[in-house]
Amino acid sequence: MLVSFPAFAQRVTVLGSTRNKAATSPGVIRCSVSGIELMREIGALMVPALLAAIPNCRDPVGVMSAIPPFFVFTLVLAVTVSLFRGYATSIASLGVIGLDSWLLYSDGMDTDQDPWAQFSDHEEVILTQDRETGLRAVVAIHSTKLGPALGGTRMSLYADHPNPQVAAYSDALRLSRAMSLKNALAGLAHGGGKAVILADPHQKSRQELLNYGTLIESLGGKYVTAGDVGMQVADMDVLGETSQFVTGRSPEKGGVGDSGILTALGIWQGIQACVEYLSGSNDLSRVTVGVIGAGKVGGRLIEHLIESGGAKVIAMDPVASVRTDLSATYPDLVFVDSFAEMLNFGPTIISPNAMGGFITPELVPQLTSVGVSLVCGGANNQLATPDVGDLLAAAGILYAPDFMVNCGGVIQVAEELVGANVERAREQVMRVYPTTLTVLESAAQAGITPVAAAEAAAWALINA
Repeated sequence: MLVSFPAFAQRVTVLGSTRNKAATSPGVIRCSVSGIELMREIGALMVPALLAAIPNCRDPVGVMSAIPPFFVFTLVLAVTVSLFRGYATSIASLGVIGLDSWLLYSDGMDTDQDPWAQFSDHEEVILTQDRETGLRAVVAIHSTKLGPALGGTRMSLYADHPNPQVAAYSDALRLSRAMSLKNALAGLAHGGGKAVILADPHQKSRQELLNYGTLIESLGGKYVTAGDVGMQVADMDVLGETSQFVTGRSPEKGGVGDSGILTALGIWQGIQACVEYLSGSNDLSRVTVGVIGAGKVGGRLIEHLIESGGAKVIAMDPVASVRTDLSATYPDLVFVDSFAEMLNFGPTIISPNAMGGFITPELVPQLTSVGVSLVCGGANNQLATPDVGDLLAAAGILYAPDFMVNCGGVIQVAEELVGANVERAREQVMRVYPTTLTVLESAAQAGITPVAAAEAAAWALINA
């Protein structure tokens, strides 16, 4: 995994390569490919250990004081050798390493939470901070084996997390890996990537978005972004002013509009396929479905469930206007304030469509106790830990992997790159139904979980 520590959003310097973009700010890091290769090899050993040594440091000075003497010697040696061999190295890069380590690993982070230890198969990770706008962003490129990495940009403050910086970084890593699997199963000629802007989505500035677009452009098409949580179509239009590698734009800007439309369609197809697999029929007229999150994806899923499926729906969403609008359209729709209250209605199906990690080990017995037979992941990475898939299977609960059923959005935005034909994208999303049935049947035949079967199918496509 390559890790970038750019000093400014206007230019990205990657360990192992140099981007040939014109620098617009002073202090930009400049390194030759050959010289940095040496630093990269040493850094691959040094940086993870360095980060593990500084979990409790809360300032850049503390970071530097926490470096073990061995790594001080190693770092000095690397710089000396690089200079001796005639390779230019900006001393600013060392400061940026210390700064980003502080940003990511402050607030007493437990080393057991270290995202570096959990993810080792990413091709490239870019960390950036723009000093003028305050932009802080992480771009994680998991794989480009099938083509340019494609995945959305999320904007969030992670205010409910004890360390927002770590949460943002971890999300980018987790979600980019999931995008590789999702894009492969969807039949797209794209690898997986994901980005997170650590900021308040309600207070985003135009200049911040423009600078982020410049960052995306500097990657030269290796990563193509789209909308995600906290980013709207209008925001993607702004990004498109400074980067050509932006999807999810408005039709007026050559895009296909809101990707939530086809995301919801794919989840709906997945639910129907799972119900058919369990009962021999996809009739939902006597089924109660609990939908967590009723925004641009969950809200449209509710429409499918009620209008096409005739299902009874119990929903959760913290936004009052969302609840009001949907209740006005669907008088029989019931909104609750907590998941415990939702379970009191005895749902057969649960579809989480908010943030990731909703299905925890502790939640599984609660689902079993009320007779939940199916969990269909709407939002990305719904399993809080890898073992939850096994726990659901042991409890007799079918789990439809999120990366298998929620691919409609990425199919929709990928269409922008080849012609912006929404109907063609819609037809491709309808394939979620047979794909889901195939994966579930393969899992049953092999005696493995649907998650394992879906991942195996995706990796087979990636490595073919």
